Amino acid sequence: MPLFRSGTTTWSSLTSSWAASTGPWYAPLGDASGNVSHTTAAVDIEETAWVWPQSSVIADGIGNAGITISYQSSTDNVSFTNQSVTSFEGRYFKTVIEADADVVYSVYSEFNQDIKTRTYQDLDTTTLTGSTAQRSIDLSQDFSAVFGLVVNSGASESEILIVDVANTAPANVAFTLRDVDTYGKVAVDGTVNITVTGYPAVALDSTEGVVERSDR
Repeated sequence: MPLFRSGTTTWSSLTSSWAASTGPWYAPLGDASGNVSHTTAAVDIEETAWVWPQSSVIADGIGNAGITISYQSSTDNVSFTNQSVTSFEGRYFKTVIEADADVVYSVYSEFNQDIKTRTYQDLDTTTLTGSTAQRSIDLSQDFSAVFGLVVNSGASESEILIVDVANTAPANVAFTLRDVDTYGKVAVDGTVNITVTGYPAVALDSTEGVVERSDR
């Protein structure tokens, strides 16, 4: 059922006839205030897994503060951990909204496990941050979680291989390339192909009340 601001007019609180009403039946009264706050019931995906969310909130009378969406996750449906708009792990998930809106009609969320793969072709590692000893690449525009990273040498770089992936946080995936001819003792730069697997980046449109993939 719809959720209203505190003090909002509803059918049961109308004191005048419909014909005399000056606005929609859900229009707020003079003392209507605050946000519409709501936490959904838990969704059970039947196993503990990493997920990335997609949500949609249908509301009317959205104010300047828009609609904030966040999540709670749990492995036992008892203790829940607050989660922001990103990918996270759990089995039971709740959607939390704070809506600067007169009325919220519905809140709908999906918790997806579809893997994304992308290859960055012919990447010159000297263009990345860091030094030859260790380079870092920012994947946060494309991924919310990185599960695997494979580097292949370019056609003219057969002596290069990857070792020592130091961090798989999407904003700072660090790695070192080494020269095979030196038995991996010498760090080098080169032109490589990097294939990444993980979950896609997600973003919140607080004006529309939507959490969606941001990398399409």
